[in-house]
Amino acid sequence: MKNINADIGLPKIKKKHRFDIGARIVCLLIALVIWVYMVNIHDTETVETLTLKIDVLGENALSANGDMMVYGMDKKTVAVTVKGTNRDLKKYADTEYRATIDVSKISTTGPHTVDIVVKTPENTTITFVSADPASVALIADYRVTRDIMIETEIIGADNKLIYTAECSHDVVTVSGPQGLIDRI
Repeated sequence: MKNINADIGLPKIKKKHRFDIGARIVCLLIALVIWVYMVNIHDTETVETLTLKIDVLGENALSANGDMMVYGMDKKTVAVTVKGTNRDLKKYADTEYRATIDVSKISTTGPHTVDIVVKTPENTTITFVSADPASVALIADYRVTRDIMIETEIIGADNKLIYTAECSHDVVTVSGPQGLIDRI
């Protein structure tokens, strides 16, 4: 292409590369505002289900109350449903939620049903919706310790004494719930 300015005797004009910094900053700010708006508009309430291990609280108070103990929990885990924003649900791991039962109020032996309490992380939009199961069945009994004599004889199929075994100890000490120890 021919330089028109050179044909009529004018000096050649150089193109200036201008970096219009003001316009670039305005575009960046507009893009940032649109991004923040889109992130917040799409952060909707979501429901999530977690599986948590059930922690037992109050066993020390229970053992101080006549040396009682609990055993035979029918469930060890609980399916917990929580609701919150996508951002909050992704921010917290399953280990930051807690499912507990409190056995400190149990004062009698036998079967009991204890409600599960779920704690969500604090200072969030996350709320507890439901737990499945909502309660746990367990048995409370007194803790006892007994010495049990060991007798060893090996008898064959024809009910004849085949051989005997010698034990270095003739007593075993067993500790546990009274209802089960009494059956031994």
